[in-house]
Amino acid sequence: MQNFTEYIKKHYNNAIWKAASAHIEGNPSQLELRSNLVDIPDEAELSDINIQFVNVRDAESTGIEFVVVVEAEIEIAKTVCGNRKVDGVLQWFDISCTADLDNGLHRFSVREISVYSKIKQKNQAELSNELVPIISTNQLDCEAEIFLEKYYPEALSTPTPVDVFAVVERMGLTLREEKLSGDSTIFGQIRFAEKTILYDPDVFFMRSLGSVRNTIIHECVHWEKHKKAFELQRLLNEHTTTLSCRVAMEKKPKHKWTSADHMEWQANRIAPKILMPFKQTHIKVENLIQAHTLLMGSDKISDVIESVIKELAEFFDISKQAAKIRMIDLGYEEAAGALTFLDGRYIATHVWEKGALQKNQTFAIRAQDAIIQYATNLNLRQMVDAGKYVYADARYCINDPKYVRVGDNGRAELTDYANTHADECCLVFDLESKPNIGKDNSDFYTECILYRDGKAASSVEARYVHSEQNQAVDARADGLCLGSIQATNEILCSLPSTFGETLKTHMDRLGLTLEKLGERSLLHSKTIQRMRNNMEHDADIKSLVAICIGLQLNSILSMDLIRKSGRSFVPTNEHIAYQFLLAHYYQNSIYDCNEELRKMGLPPIGREQ
Repeated sequence: MQNFTEYIKKHYNNAIWKAASAHIEGNPSQLELRSNLVDIPDEAELSDINIQFVNVRDAESTGIEFVVVVEAEIEIAKTVCGNRKVDGVLQWFDISCTADLDNGLHRFSVREISVYSKIKQKNQAELSNELVPIISTNQLDCEAEIFLEKYYPEALSTPTPVDVFAVVERMGLTLREEKLSGDSTIFGQIRFAEKTILYDPDVFFMRSLGSVRNTIIHECVHWEKHKKAFELQRLLNEHTTTLSCRVAMEKKPKHKWTSADHMEWQANRIAPKILMPFKQTHIKVENLIQAHTLLMGSDKISDVIESVIKELAEFFDISKQAAKIRMIDLGYEEAAGALTFLDGRYIATHVWEKGALQKNQTFAIRAQDAIIQYATNLNLRQMVDAGKYVYADARYCINDPKYVRVGDNGRAELTDYANTHADECCLVFDLESKPNIGKDNSDFYTECILYRDGKAASSVEARYVHSEQNQAVDARADGLCLGSIQATNEILCSLPSTFGETLKTHMDRLGLTLEKLGERSLLHSKTIQRMRNNMEHDADIKSLVAICIGLQLNSILSMDLIRKSGRSFVPTNEHIAYQFLLAHYYQNSIYDCNEELRKMGLPPIGREQ
């Protein structure tokens, strides 16, 4: 996007020159000049002028107000007793102007000229040099209220869903369905020249009605806040007609944002606040919490937070994720652990003490991140391999019956107590942008982390840090897991030195026949028998992993058995995945483990392979 300063330089330099020249010649004694030869001039003439920059303020309708800051070369003179002294000086001026920006720049006018004031100009600009509004995060709710006051004031008097179609009509815009992209990556489009909003029904079919309403308001925000930016670009390129809004914005450091990025950020952030205005949404949330806690006979927000989010989404006709994020905006931190969608499913709602998580942290991480951290972080790997933690419900939790149980489906899951005391038993992970995104995006948390599904999931990764919080959890794990670690050590000490005898001892200890272990490992009973008697037959790493899973051995016992086989793991994706399963899924069935392997894009083990 080209900027307004360059446009003024190109098209209005002469008008600026004339105005400055007349002011300088007419007010020589009022110029704040420094000259060793001329103290108070009685003559002044403009020699040259250089436009430094332009600060732009918004105005009603199509109007703009702007201050052109110029550096002027001036020849000054003073005659005393017939002796004329002359000097050349530099002086900066503020030249205040107005104009209309509608299908061209019209009615340009210079209103006032004064000596440049750095302090005055510091907070002068309301629009960028591309005529994009300058809006900070703490102004977003105010911007939403201003919009509603103008186009849908009824939403500010009582909690009520915003009629987006009424808003479009009141703004004098037209709404139309149209296929906007072949790959459904564009939600909507605003055609400024035609005063028309286009939206792609195929995109909404894949998402939700809430996204339809959000996109329509999103485009309305573009019209309200960015029409002048569009008009500037059309001044420079008459073929400019639209703004297109993609499903997933490219993430980059804020200091590298283009004007188009700023416009998209503003529309993305203001639209949901229009649909859920601050005060009225807060009233609605409080009413819902009161109603649901009364219904459930509980005074804990954590018990009803999921229901509140869902009903809030239904009431305002928006998505559950939008309702969740809005509640977090309003200070309901409990909402952050509810309706978290990872690896294609919602995980159990979990809560924690206020302040336990920083803005860029989480308890819940994707399996892919868990694998990467287990493979690359020595601290985490040592703790997991020691049997102190289990990865369940997308969290690394202390491996103790107080926090982890086997669910009806045979999988490890967190207890109700663990879900309501996540800070007590779960490890914390820092969420970071990937290298191509950067770390200085101030809206990273709100825009990326809470949407860690679909395309947004590729924007962030979880990283384990042995922080004070995690050290405190680990100290608790040491105390609770001491008994199980001692029990494991006792088993280790009782095991024979050979693979075959160790396998037989485990089977006897667990009361497993060849046939039963075959069912649990998806290996033929004769294969297991041959492995017990002759390790050189069928003893590949896949079969060994299947045996360990069938025996449901913890990581320490599994590594012992595999070591005695003479086999070892190598640093490949497949072998890292096997180690991850043995460390995290040993309590689960072979079918569950194979399901995880398929998710990783790896072939299953046992007879399914």
